[in-house]
Amino acid sequence: METLLNFLHAVMVIAIAALIVGLIAPTRIYCKSRKYVAIYFGIPLVLCYFISKPVSNKVERQKAQKDFEQMLQEITEDPEKDAYYRKKAYELYSEHCGKSSQATEKTKPQKKAADFSCTLKDFSFRKSFGDSHYGLGSTADGIYLIVNISIKNLSDVPRRFPFNDFYVTDTNGARYTFQDHATYLFRTSSFTDWDFEKLDGTRMFQPNVSTRDCMLFEVPQRGAYYLNVAGSPTAVILE
Repeated sequence: METLLNFLHAVMVIAIAALIVGLIAPTRIYCKSRKYVAIYFGIPLVLCYFISKPVSNKVERQKAQKDFEQMLQEITEDPEKDAYYRKKAYELYSEHCGKSSQATEKTKPQKKAADFSCTLKDFSFRKSFGDSHYGLGSTADGIYLIVNISIKNLSDVPRRFPFNDFYVTDTNGARYTFQDHATYLFRTSSFTDWDFEKLDGTRMFQPNVSTRDCMLFEVPQRGAYYLNVAGSPTAVILE
């Protein structure tokens, strides 16, 4: 896709150069008059311009997806976060298997900080969702930005995903934090599996299992926003 975009840009540069030369001296580019210069080079220039716009947008989205995945790797390569999640995983293992978490941790080979693979599926805006009458829905003062993602734990132990590290910013730099309670209510209205740990965001993501999930942010209005994660300079545009 990027090769096609580069080709279109090259054609546009050649067409612009030919137009400039042809409007000054048509015969130098083997045209009878300026009218033929406009037909032979102007029309291809316009077509390439309109074709390049959607291609350019797709290339930018692909780059944004790569940046998003790199962003997740950066946050989960934090030694302190990794130690916290690893400790919680061993505590859970000890609770269910009746072994000492300290002993298990000592015998477990130490590996580098694990990470998540996260794919941005889509996003949408909604003023409200669910049935507020029964306490299973919510209405935003502004509007909810709903980000749907697919998460995969690439480590060899169950881990929690750091939802609270995420936030969005608008084009003016205003910051909007992750709405954990609204996300919980949205999960209850859209997920068919009523596992409490899945609903309230405390579940342990199992190794190598792709799982869908979502994050809600309350913003003032529909528009372009940037998905950020604490500690990373990279942001993914949502527009």
